[in-house]
Amino acid sequence: MFTDEHLAARDFFWDAPHPVAGAVRQIGSPMRFSRTPVERAGAGPVLGADTRAALREAGYGDDEIDALVASGAADEAR
Repeated sequence: MFTDEHLAARDFFWDAPHPVAGAVRQIGSPMRFSRTPVERAGAGPVLGADTRAALREAGYGDDEIDALVASGAADEAR
């Protein structure tokens, strides 16, 4: 798909910055609106970047999260 000339001519692909992998080629939005430009952010987060926030949102306390990380049941970014 990344070699498709038509999609390349429509500026469909873009390189998103990633803190570990460098530039990561992304597929753009097929939607093109005159007054609503496409927003391009970054590539996906590194593994474990949001572990603690997700577990807190699920109702786990800090001690429980620490235990999950220590046991290897949950991962967090290093």
